[in-house]
Amino acid sequence: MSRPVFSFRPNPENPEHRRAWEILKRVPEGQKNRFLVRVILQEDLARHLEECVRQAVREELGELRFQQKSAVPEPEVPGVEIPEPEIPGRMLDFLSRMEGGGTAGATASAAGTVRNRCVSTGRTKDRERRGVPF
Repeated sequence: MSRPVFSFRPNPENPEHRRAWEILKRVPEGQKNRFLVRVILQEDLARHLEECVRQAVREELGELRFQQKSAVPEPEVPGVEIPEPEIPGRMLDFLSRMEGGGTAGATASAAGTVRNRCVSTGRTKDRERRGVPF
């Protein structure tokens, strides 16, 4: 069986093609195939993570019960405080993990959460088999 061949012909009129070509030219000879494979797998992983984050956000938002405020403000009663609605702890945890994106611990924690939520897709085991971190 012959190996498949791929050819890249950047369009000099397209700024993305020019930028990609500049990056590819900096990759040492003999390492271009490895570089392209890693970039393609990273793009696939990024798409999968985006799907998982969107799914997690939808689930979290689905659990919140939004209260519609009336157009007429409620009258204030002296000496009586109306408590603010409480944000569920799970939502606060999720937001704090997203906020701390730059730290390794927060990223690992968020990655574990996303991995747990996305196990049903079966892609996590496939990625582990191929040596992709998640």
